[in-house]
Amino acid sequence: MLIQIKPKDEIRIESYIKLSNLFLREFYMNIVSYDLMPDILYFNNPETISREIKEKVFMYYIIRHESQDIGEVSLKIVEGMLNISQIFLLKRFRKLHFTNKIIEELKNIAQENSLEALRITLPEENKKLPNIVKKWGFQKNGAIARYLGDMVYIFEDVYTLGVHVK
Repeated sequence: MLIQIKPKDEIRIESYIKLSNLFLREFYMNIVSYDLMPDILYFNNPETISREIKEKVFMYYIIRHESQDIGEVSLKIVEGMLNISQIFLLKRFRKLHFTNKIIEELKNIAQENSLEALRITLPEENKKLPNIVKKWGFQKNGAIARYLGDMVYIFEDVYTLGVHVK
């Protein structure tokens, strides 16, 4: 279900960018002004993604079902945890119960990297997402402020899910 993107895999990088742009527009359009969207989308390009994979800054994955790319995940190791920077499924696939499979695969990735937890941050003004991640087993474990540029901050709650390291 999760296919890791390699630095020179141009086709998967392009697919990731298309899916990620949908996520960024859906997520940030309600939070920031339209003028900031080019700044947010600026880093979502093949060169940056390829470099970040090579330098092990981020891990990028395509979510695939029956030979169709239906979503994307980007991960980063933060404070000894596997941080889910983005997780996105196309709307028509969101209620089809893929999430449990994806979370299990993310737990496996965390275990392979000897990490003890998954971590996800959610904007505090979003009242729907915390209930969703709690169903996945995450628990609230703090808060952070994220700077988006142009003096715009969003405040996010931090949720973690322990992973049994083999």
